[in-house]
Amino acid sequence: MGHLVHSEGVCGDGWDLFHYENDYICYKYYPDGLGDYHTVATACKGDLNSSLPIINSQTEQDFLNKLIVKYKMIENVWLDATIKGKHIVWTDSSNADYENWLAGRPANESNCVEMLPDQVSMGKWEDTPCAKKNVYLCKRFVAWSSQQMEHLVRENNHLVDKALAEIALLKNCPLPVGFIYVHLPGQLDPNTLWPRSKWSDVTVQYAGQFFRAEGGGSLAFGAGVQAGDAPRLSHLISQYGKYDHSLDYEIVPGVYSPYVHTGDATGPDNDDFYVKFLVKATEVRPSNQAVRIFRRDK
Repeated sequence: MGHLVHSEGVCGDGWDLFHYENDYICYKYYPDGLGDYHTVATACKGDLNSSLPIINSQTEQDFLNKLIVKYKMIENVWLDATIKGKHIVWTDSSNADYENWLAGRPANESNCVEMLPDQVSMGKWEDTPCAKKNVYLCKRFVAWSSQQMEHLVRENNHLVDKALAEIALLKNCPLPVGFIYVHLPGQLDPNTLWPRSKWSDVTVQYAGQFFRAEGGGSLAFGAGVQAGDAPRLSHLISQYGKYDHSLDYEIVPGVYSPYVHTGDATGPDNDDFYVKFLVKATEVRPSNQAVRIFRRDK
């Protein structure tokens, strides 16, 4: 935002300083300088090669509104512009994206442009015949001092150095911070491939897990680790007699089941036949190799 400053040190006596970004812009109000557009435009040209106001941003418009209040302006003020295709055209051919027309204006492209000072329409623009008598403001840019130039050069050098450092970093490792690298056996790890970047081994966060595409029987993405499962012998029911004796055994992986009667004695020892079952407790897995997982931190 531009600030309203009356500064003889930068602009000279009677001029107001508008400091916007890297520019020092000076404005001077001529309350007794009523004249048509061409007369006052020529008057500004003769005053330190200045011009009538050219407004390229809301920030500069706000600054001029402050000048209207400061000098209690009651007369309309000329702007340095013409009209084409219902849009403002500044005489210096500068950017005209910003416009501040009064509703319903402009109406006549042969007219010149003035700025209104009244409280209701303060700062709004309207078109009016160029021969009308208005007051005027002159605007000029102040050449930078050697100290300002030096400061800008230092500032730009800092930005250039920062940009070059980022480019060098991209050359050394084009992968973004947060990138996940899966290290396969027999291949180079990321610290060897990109030694100037910082990589963390985050394998422990995924230790022992297999991965599958989301959908089907999987959990939703990010919903946690799905418990392992596979088809296996889980129960054994034994029946004998006239189906009036029934036993239900749960098969626990890694533990032998109770003995299950499978037949009556037929041999000389008169011993019945029994069996028990064991399901291995090893995990269900395809043929695989371990991998390591790295995350780029810097």
